[in-house]
Amino acid sequence: MREAALTDAQERLRARISAIGIPIRLSLIDEAALQAWEEQWRPRSGRPGGWNWREQRLALRSTLNRFEVALWSGPVLCGLAIGKPSKGPSHLALQLLEGNPAESHPLKGFVAECAVEAGISYGRLLEKAEIRLLRPLPAALLTYRRLGFKVEPESPEPPYCFLEI
Repeated sequence: MREAALTDAQERLRARISAIGIPIRLSLIDEAALQAWEEQWRPRSGRPGGWNWREQRLALRSTLNRFEVALWSGPVLCGLAIGKPSKGPSHLALQLLEGNPAESHPLKGFVAECAVEAGISYGRLLEKAEIRLLRPLPAALLTYRRLGFKVEPESPEPPYCFLEI
């Protein structure tokens, strides 16, 4: 199901992003993605994120219906996201979302949109009511609002943004 959701999202994204000349490919976070992360995303400056994606993927490996996506443009790994669905029909949570820390990469400015599109496709397949972005960085809230997310004002810890799907 994850691969079907990525194929669906990729086709929708290609219609939008490829129109401006940027090739895009979505994949699972497999060994090729983890190797690209190790080679292309080092060293990290003192910016937010900087997760060990190998450890994050390992931590969720027993969650059979986990969400994961690697965002590529040609050979460049531009973004990674991982999360898991709620037990009921409530939501799909994107727990971590990170873009390539390079000053510029082909999908700069599009990573959140691409990860969210993949999450929407997967959430719909799982019949979830919404997508949630957990622990959003304050600096990213404007981007998330532009994508249609609302901030839950009464959210318990951790805070989150949500988008009905």
